Amino acid sequence: MRSARASLLLRVAAALVLAASGGRADEAAARKIPTSDHVTMSVAGKQLSGWPIDPDSKEGAIVLSDEGAFVVVERGPAVRVVETTARPVTEMPGTALVDGLAHVNEVVRDRCQELLAQRGPEAQPLLALALAAKDAEARRRGLVLLAAAPMAPLASAVRKCVDDRDQGVRAAALCAYVALKRPDALRVCVERLEGDDSPRVLHSAIENLGELRDMHAVEPLLEHLANCSDRDLQIVTFAALRKITGKTLGRDENAWRAWWTNHKDEVLPKDD
Repeated sequence: MRSARASLLLRVAAALVLAASGGRADEAAARKIPTSDHVTMSVAGKQLSGWPIDPDSKEGAIVLSDEGAFVVVERGPAVRVVETTARPVTEMPGTALVDGLAHVNEVVRDRCQELLAQRGPEAQPLLALALAAKDAEARRRGLVLLAAAPMAPLASAVRKCVDDRDQGVRAAALCAYVALKRPDALRVCVERLEGDDSPRVLHSAIENLGELRDMHAVEPLLEHLANCSDRDLQIVTFAALRKITGKTLGRDENAWRAWWTNHKDEVLPKDD
């Protein structure tokens, strides 16, 4: 079970890399569109055509029908596969994949996320739907995809998710917003760091401030450290400070404060 899940995550990662490289016209033309099995089967004398999503579900094989419904096909002699063909993933019902991001079955959620990633730039309108979805899991997974393969036209929708009511969505939105390299990314992360009470969101804000590698983040990180009693958050804060400054002062808060006091004027731009 663990190896199968690891294999799935590797396929998702590969698809995201492929999607991220699809922005230029020459690369998009050269990119081979991934395919997925499409089956036609006879179920109790009736025909069903669609895409196997979770063939090993406990309830029975879960198929995404050509009409866009997730159908559970129970195993038994009444089921017969008539034809199996490989067809481009772009032929799958896109809005159904977005719905699948919030499916009760985790394998279905993972598979739909993978298939959306494989659509590359063509997934943009579908990811816009995901960010506006009613279910927080769909919003979060859409943001995870955008963090790996940023799409500039969705920047405002990502920014809106930074203030989402769900902590998982807010945390993922910070990653996606920083990946977009927006000019206000530093300010947005600092606002979450100073105004959010969710450890999950704070962790994301701190990590992303480290990813920005902007010296202006040192001051708010030190201010956060002064009032932080959560050891995990303390550790990730020290890691972010190391990443930003290149200094190796360990987890000695006093050493970091002394270094900042002595070198702040040197490392910040003169106009600051």
